[in-house]
Amino acid sequence: MISASVVGAGIAGGLTGLFQIALPAPHGGIFTMLLVNDSTVSYMGLYALAIVIGAIVTGVLYGLMKKPIQK
Repeated sequence: MISASVVGAGIAGGLTGLFQIALPAPHGGIFTMLLVNDSTVSYMGLYALAIVIGAIVTGVLYGLMKKPIQK
């Protein structure tokens, strides 16, 4: 389900831009959290929120697109 991952990652990235979070690493998730905007707590929280929202969107889309198990 690559498409669900792409949409979730796009939303997380869009929220990161909307929150004006500066990140010198182009990717890395929680492992790059200490590099966010001089590591201020408010920006780290917003970055974590963007990751969580993107993960939730990915999970919901995956659940909607998954084929039911045939017995």
